[in-house]
Amino acid sequence: MITTLEDILNNLEKSEALIIGDQTFLNEVISIDYLQYSIFGTITFSGMEFKGVNFSGSNFVNCVFKNWKFQDVMSQKQLFSEVLF
Repeated sequence: MITTLEDILNNLEKSEALIIGDQTFLNEVISIDYLQYSIFGTITFSGMEFKGVNFSGSNFVNCVFKNWKFQDVMSQKQLFSEVLF
């Protein structure tokens, strides 16, 4: 069974920060509003669309975004290290 980012987020408590790495996520629309202070490491996001997501305080390390779309996304005090857009 393939785990999608949406599946992972649906199992996340609202106040819990997401810490995830070594994943590839394909062709999803994510419209969850609480991903503040999350850590994304070594992740490929391909064909992803993020709508209304709050990424404030999140860290993206060694991530690749291919054919992505951000719509009404909040991003303050984020860290991007070795990220390819």
